[in-house]
Amino acid sequence: MIIDTHTHLFPESVKNDRDMFFNNEPEFKMLYNSPRAKISTAREMIESMDIHGVDITVASGFPWRNPDFAKKNNDYILETVLSYPGRIKGLACFDLTWEGAADEAVRCIDAGLSGVGELAFYLSGIDKKALKLLEPVMEVLRTKGNILHRCSMHRKNWSIKT
Repeated sequence: MIIDTHTHLFPESVKNDRDMFFNNEPEFKMLYNSPRAKISTAREMIESMDIHGVDITVASGFPWRNPDFAKKNNDYILETVLSYPGRIKGLACFDLTWEGAADEAVRCIDAGLSGVGELAFYLSGIDKKALKLLEPVMEVLRTKGNILHRCSMHRKNWSIKT
């Protein structure tokens, strides 16, 4: 069995007009500014899985700063999980700095996602502030779900202007 444990899926609206999502989202712009940066929808992911013999994919959206973007992307991941049972396991994704991050984790897990991820601190790395932001979400995950955490990036490695 082949399981891909780290993929990202986006709604058609993001794929079709990524530039619209760059405003106030420097991390997204950094990663997806190039037209060569692949943005995949659920249908494309399933097609790729079938071609390459991948049985299960763990998918998340993006840690959007904008809560509306994150919630819409999380809803898309949930729809995908329900549309492809057994093929795609979904994780809720959001920016930990926004109020209600733990509530979004609960909402998504209760609706059918497997946990939270990819959580990332692109600009700060994992410092004391980041650990504090993680606490409420980790409290939820202790009893409700799994976590996928990116721990390899720090702003020194990236050219993000804030």
